[in-house]
Amino acid sequence: MKFERFVALRYLTRRQGLFAFITTLIGVAGVSVGVAALITTLSVMNGFQTDIKDKIIGAQSHILIFGRMSEQTYKKNIQTVEQLPLVEAAAPHIYGQGIITYAGQSVGLIVRGLDPEQERKINTLADSVEEGSFTPDWPQDAPPPLVLGSELASNLGADIGDDVILISPQSISTSAGMFPKMKKFRISGLLRTGYYEFDNTIAYTLLNMQTVFLFAVPILTMRSMAEERRKSATPSATDIPYGLSPK
Repeated sequence: MKFERFVALRYLTRRQGLFAFITTLIGVAGVSVGVAALITTLSVMNGFQTDIKDKIIGAQSHILIFGRMSEQTYKKNIQTVEQLPLVEAAAPHIYGQGIITYAGQSVGLIVRGLDPEQERKINTLADSVEEGSFTPDWPQDAPPPLVLGSELASNLGADIGDDVILISPQSISTSAGMFPKMKKFRISGLLRTGYYEFDNTIAYTLLNMQTVFLFAVPILTMRSMAEERRKSATPSATDIPYGLSPK
């Protein structure tokens, strides 16, 4: 017989009387309730933490690489990154800030230009699209597509098919002076990641210079997803910079 069981049985069987029985019952019940509450709290906290991490990584990736690269250079660097042993896939995107204007309202936001097909290799962002798509079947002369976070669209009162104006903080020089770059986009989809900061502050468009020229500070981001998820992301990140080509 194990020592713990021996002590428990001796304590429970050797004590006589109603008072001893009641105190023993209260003690056992108190310990049981305390342990159950602790296990429940830890389970809820761990589940909440896992859910938040999955939502963040599901819309992003494990590793971000920022650098000024031409189209040929970033394609070559993607191939280099994907050959690293701990890297599963990589994809490019353009990252910039801007202002969206609709129905007299203006809101600051982050604009990401991406390739939907390559994006599927590194995260589950495409699965978060509730309505519409990144590549709608529109006429060629239609404004370029823009996918908004559901919270951002709700705050603006905009919906699929509405035209919005994106304003870049970068100005252009004209004979009349400096003016901000502006371009019309058409909302092609609504996206909900479940993480409010993303759904309320990010808009997504296609990765090509025609549609994102006003945010085309030539900063392209390659994102890599490690096979063993977060555990191998750090060693993967330390290996990446040594194998990349400059612009």
